[in-house]
Amino acid sequence: MSEITTYKEYEQNFKEQLFSLDISFLINNAGLGQGFPAEKCDDKYIQDLVSVNCIHPVYLTKLILPHLESQDHRSSIINVASVMNYHAMKGFSIYSASKKFLSYFSIGLAHELMKENSKVDITDYRPAFVATKLSKVKEGFLRLSTDVAAECALRDVGKKLTTSACIDHEIQVPFFKWASSNIPSLFDFVMMKGA
Repeated sequence: MSEITTYKEYEQNFKEQLFSLDISFLINNAGLGQGFPAEKCDDKYIQDLVSVNCIHPVYLTKLILPHLESQDHRSSIINVASVMNYHAMKGFSIYSASKKFLSYFSIGLAHELMKENSKVDITDYRPAFVATKLSKVKEGFLRLSTDVAAECALRDVGKKLTTSACIDHEIQVPFFKWASSNIPSLFDFVMMKGA
């Protein structure tokens, strides 16, 4: 998907297919991110990461939003950011920045839609550790399965704009905020070890 570089290409490739479906939820969950210091990232990696984590969610949201608004019922867009947007972790500065972008996009879009009395709810979902191929952590204490993380995120739709959704993750947020401000090296250590 990162080969599509313009919104026009997005419309040409996806509009007809998407508008033929009965869609009530858009979940922007695709993501790229590996631990490389910014100066060691090649152009392709940076372009792919920014494209998948930032540009594609914006394009997909722009494309599907009129369709969601035209329906007779409430709809939702969930943008999966990360708890890492609280701190640009060593080796993950570009990834962290892309997730911060997605959170800001979600919050800004929610405010735009509030002014228009929209029928679309926006959720800025900031999970901590979820057992995925990207995170490379295993399910366990404070590390959720993908099913549990998804269930928790869906529970907060229409109730909270910004959420970490599950109590397991909500209790970690104050620690992440405090550690990233006061002891960044501790935050980096915890994040690298996967809690």
